[in-house]
Parts: sequence; structure tokens; C-alpha cells
Amino acid sequence: MDKSLLQNIKEQENIEYMSKVLVNHLQVNKLNTAIYTVGVQNDSLSKSRYHFSKNLSNEEVTLNHGLAETLQVKVGEKIEIENKSYVVKEVLPDIEAGGSAPDILVLSEGAVKQHVYEKTGKYNEATYVLIKAKANADVLALSSQIHKIDKELRIDIAEEDEFLKSNLASLHIFIVVLSVLILIITSLLLMSNFEVFLYKYKSQFAIMRSMGATTKQMFKVIFIQCSVINLFGGIFGLLLAVISNRFLQSWLEHLFDFQINSMSFDFKIAIVTMICSIFFIELFMLYPSYRSSKILPVKLMRENEESDFSNKKTRSIMGEFLLISSIFLTVLGGFVANTGDMQAIVIVIGSIFLVLGVYVLFLIYLSSILELCLPMMKKIFGRNTFVAIKNVIPQVRKNTFVILMISTMMVIVVFGSTIFKTMQKNNERYLKREFPTHIVVENRLNNDLTITSPHIQNIFKEISSIKGASTISTNSLAELKQGKNYITFDYNLGDLKEMEKQGLLPEVPANLENSIIVTEELAGRYKLHVGDIVQLGLFSEQEQKVRATSKVEVGLIVNELPNSPSVLMDWSNVTYKQDYTVLERAFISSNNERETLEQLKKLKGQYPQLKISSYTQSLKQSNLMFQ
Repeated sequence: MDKSLLQNIKEQENIEYMSKVLVNHLQVNKLNTAIYTVGVQNDSLSKSRYHFSKNLSNEEVTLNHGLAETLQVKVGEKIEIENKSYVVKEVLPDIEAGGSAPDILVLSEGAVKQHVYEKTGKYNEATYVLIKAKANADVLALSSQIHKIDKELRIDIAEEDEFLKSNLASLHIFIVVLSVLILIITSLLLMSNFEVFLYKYKSQFAIMRSMGATTKQMFKVIFIQCSVINLFGGIFGLLLAVISNRFLQSWLEHLFDFQINSMSFDFKIAIVTMICSIFFIELFMLYPSYRSSKILPVKLMRENEESDFSNKKTRSIMGEFLLISSIFLTVLGGFVANTGDMQAIVIVIGSIFLVLGVYVLFLIYLSSILELCLPMMKKIFGRNTFVAIKNVIPQVRKNTFVILMISTMMVIVVFGSTIFKTMQKNNERYLKREFPTHIVVENRLNNDLTITSPHIQNIFKEISSIKGASTISTNSLAELKQGKNYITFDYNLGDLKEMEKQGLLPEVPANLENSIIVTEELAGRYKLHVGDIVQLGLFSEQEQKVRATSKVEVGLIVNELPNSPSVLMDWSNVTYKQDYTVLERAFISSNNERETLEQLKKLKGQYPQLKISSYTQSLKQSNLMFQ
């Protein structure tokens, strides 16, 4: 990406800011192999994407724990990259919670740019850019605008991943509903406090009216008292917000070990919010108090002790309407609007209507429900409970708020745990896709010819706890003839018979040398069927054209293949074993996972380039995020 392209992208209206990233493969001297390397800027976007926290200079490097272990280096020590010395600034934990992750070197943008210049004689600005869109921006529309700048650009949106999108949708629902429930609790707390406030004031109003106080005198008293309470409450709230912003943020960062983008405290918005809050609360306190000040003392005392609900019929109709609407919206979301965001939005609105409807009806019918239950409570729990409940009924209006607050908090707990359990299950599904078997052994070096499939299979056979093991190669590209043209696809070589025994594949074809296994996605795109004979080819670097190699039979079509290639062939198909085709992964089934891992750790001492991951360990680390 050159400067003009980056400038055109930056000028788009809905981009808040963007960060350049240079991607390359740099040679680590000690390993004599190229490692995936990124050159980044020291900003929040890059730190969020690559999970590092410390700023990098041109002489510093950050790397993952597995690679640091292989190189036997720690923070502060030096490593040689492309014959240049770099100090290890930070060692990142291997993200086993997301499955098997590749090794990575993180350098400053300037350092990688210099390496690229030394190799090519050109200064590359970026391989890709990380973009943060403005709040409420249409991300899809923005990606379309960027794509119009250059049709060759590939644009990835974070939410497009199936599991990420599912978890983000669940989290979005949780945040929306939680916000509504917190607002309800806050309202209930305010109303409860107002009830106590008014109850005490009405008693004082009755006494002052009986002593001859006028309405005007009483209003002055009410106004001064309410103003003092609200003013001090508002100032205290503002001071608490300032202190929280300045000190609580850094404490939370340290407590939960994550970084928050620092933002300056906006005093204008805070003061306006405080004034508006004081004004509305003042109205809530003044209006019923002033209204009560006009009522005769005897009537005021009687109303203060009674618990009738005004507009009972209207409230009852409104509650029933909310309940019926919630049922309708839930059914609509479950069976009609069953696509993506629309379904989630409809169900969330239905859930909110259900909660509000129950709360409205609860306030009206609680007394009647308690009176109906009194005989049963007397029989089951005795006279003491009967007397206690009977005494609560006259004051049900005041006690209702406490009950509603407790029930709302219970709803938050149940709803929150359900949402997080859903996200946890989504994560388990993702890990199962990343781990076809419970143990995966990965070759870190992409040019390592010392470990071959037969060699490592012999090693695995010596470990008694291993029930079965299959290997798969690095990704390669081949060509599929469609009419007069060739279509490029990616493929792996693997132990098909072993994969069948492990249950990773259904019954494989008998003639492995001349058969291929394809995914449903590829078969559907090019209309391939089991038994079809197709012409394959390989691109020749010398001739700079596709060279026909052999005709093979489509032996099997499956939904998804181990390691996620489009096509899988057997190792015996030597025609497609290219110079750079090496062992990448081994999938191990075990009778005793712990014992197998212990044995494989000894193997790692002999072959430090091997990376050993297990589904159980990754799942355990992943579940820590939900505890």
C-alpha cells in the first residue's frame, strides 16, 4: 500500500483513526528459518490487535512465549534477526484459548520498513491498515466505500467470523438488557427513597397545617429543603465521577489486567448532566409534596397510611398490553424474523416488554395475591408468618419497591449467567473446530525437512498411550481445470487412512493415490460430485504457466476438512508433494491425555521446533475468561 492509497482511505468520512501494519517473514538467526513478523505503530489499535502493552523502539522486539522458549530467551536478553541484534521487550502468552496460534515477532514499523528496504530497495508504507470506525458508523457501507478506492483491496470486518459474531450478538443483547434492568433498579431506588421522603413529609405537613401554616409558607420550606438535598447530592455525584475517572480507571486496569483508552473528563457534559438531573429530581420531589400541602390534615394522614393505586384500570390495561406484546414479539423473533440481528432485536424488545408488564401488574395485584395466599401460608408456615404477611399488605406500596429491586437483581444474575454460558458454549464449538483431536502437535518451522510424516509416526508408535495419530502437510496451491481455464485451490497432504480410523473422516476411497477429498463449499461452487474425474495442474515457476499433472477422482465430499483446506490428498500422491511441502501438524488421539502430554514434552526436548497443544488446556484457559 502506497502513501496515496493510505491518504485516500484516511479521508473517508466515518474513519476515526487508523494504524499501519507491515507484514513480512524475517529470518531468526538461531533457528535459520523465517518467522511471521509484523511492524506496528505504538497505538491502541495495534496493541489491541496483537495483545502487546509496551511501546517498541527500532531496536526492540516482542515475541510469543512458545518462540521465546524455543530460542531460550527472556525479557531484556538479545536475539539476532536478519543479522541484527534486538532486545526482547515483552514476551506474550501463547493464546491457547483460541486454538493453536502461530509464532510471531512484533517489531516497530520503522524496523520492518528498513528490513524491507534492504531486501527490495523500496520503502513500503503498509501491508494492511487497522481501521477504527466512528461511533454509529455503518461498517459495511464504510468497507464498500474503501473498496471503491481500489478493487484489489481485501477488507475484513471483525464481526464476520461466525463464532465472534455469535458472541458479539450475545454480548450486545446482554448489555442492552442489563442497561434496561439497571435503569429499572435505579428508578426503583429513587422511587423508594421518594416514598420514604414523602411519607415523612406528609406527616410534617399535617402537623404544620394543623398549626396554621399557609400553603405558601409550606412551599418555601419544601423548596429550600429539596434544593439543599439535590444540590449537595449533585455536587457529591460530580466529585465522585471526577475521582473515579482519575483514580478508579488505573486501579481497574491493574486489577483486571487490561488497558483502557485514556479519555479526558468532559466537565461541560458532566455539569450539564448534573444540572438536568437536579432539575428533574427536584420536580419529582416538589410536585407531590406541594400537592400534599393543599390537602386537609386529617385527609393527608389517612392517605399517607393507605395503599391504594391511582388509575388502577389504566395500569392494568397497560400491563396486559405489554405482556401480550412481549409474547407476540417473542414468537415473531423465534419463528418469523429468524435471521441475524433482526431476530435478536425483536427478542430483546419482547423481553423488555415482558419485564415491564410483569412489574406494572405486580404493583397492582400483589395485595390480592398475598390475601389469596394467606390461608395457605397459615397452614404451612404457622400463625407468625400469617400475622407478618397480613401486616405487610396495608403497606404493600412501600414494600413493593424492595421486592421489585430484589427480583430485578435476580433477573440480572440469571440472565447474565445464561448469556455468558452461551458465549462459553460458542467458544467450545470454536475450539473443537481448531482441535480435531484432543492433542495437536505443530511444526513451528515452515522449511523443516528433518521431521517427515513416516519419521514422526514411528516416534508416536513408541508411546503406548497414543491410540492413533495422523499427520498433515503445510498448505500448497494447485489448479483445477474448469472448461478452458484453471481455477486455483489450496490443498494439504495427509494420512487419510489414519484420519478415518480416528473418526476425522468418513470412509475414504480405496485408491488413495488417484483420489481427492473436497469440501462441500468447493464442490458446490464448481459442481463437483463423487466419482467425477477432474484434471489437475501445478503452476510452473520456470515456464510461468499452469502445467497439467494428472487426472484424479473425486472420492469423497465432506462439510469440513482437518486444518480447513479446500482439498485433501494422501501422502502417497507424490505428484503434489512439492519442494516446500513439509509436515505441519499431527493430530493425536490418546487413551491417557496427561501421560501422552508428558511423553510428548520429552519429545520436544529432542525437537524444540515442535509445539504441543491440547484441547483440555486451551478450554481451561478459555474458561478462565468467564470466571
